[in-house]
Amino acid sequence: MTDFIHSLMLPTCVCTFDGELIDANQAMVADSKACSKFQLLNHNFIDLMVDKTKQHSIVDVLLSGNSVHDQHILLKFFDNTVDARITNVTLLSAPKKWMLMQYYKHELGHQPFIEKYELLLQEVHKIKPYLNKYGQTELIRICDQHKQHLAEGRHKTCVEYIAHQLLNKYPCLSPSDLHICAFISLGFSSHEIVHFLGCTLNNLRVHLHRICKKIKVSSREELYVRLQHAGIAT
Repeated sequence: MTDFIHSLMLPTCVCTFDGELIDANQAMVADSKACSKFQLLNHNFIDLMVDKTKQHSIVDVLLSGNSVHDQHILLKFFDNTVDARITNVTLLSAPKKWMLMQYYKHELGHQPFIEKYELLLQEVHKIKPYLNKYGQTELIRICDQHKQHLAEGRHKTCVEYIAHQLLNKYPCLSPSDLHICAFISLGFSSHEIVHFLGCTLNNLRVHLHRICKKIKVSSREELYVRLQHAGIAT
């Protein structure tokens, strides 16, 4: 039943909701740095995920009848390195609770955002001559809304990338700590960080106090300087 995955170019596997690997293609064996397919299949996929809660959220989405698209995950490979991947997951067999998971590496950069926005503008240019004044105003509003959405998507990609790099340098930090540090290294204000993370300013202050204590700095300004000298490629 799973033979078709071996013809796919991207790393692909079939696993149960509990993370038991049923089958995997050669691309996944190579990407995971496993010595052999046998070694890979003898591991639970959840054990390879840095943030175990992502597995539960993926299962919840599948159980609701939907598929998972462009979910950012952090994987720990067999050579003990950690890297970010973007995954798409679909329910393969409901009775057996099997899911098809395929992931790819997203290179950091602004080009995907630029290409998507240029495509949006091209479509707007085609439609605009056929609209009245109210329609053109509404189209501009929708265009600006999509621009903001695409920009936020780019920020999330940057944050995920920086967070997984910081993990190698500061393994003492929790996933939440790493994301906050990533936002700070990018120059985001406290209000902007709160907006993206959906937390309160008080919660952010508590996290910052804990982060400063772990990294042994005395202030947010000193934390920013430390992150800028951490060798994180942005």
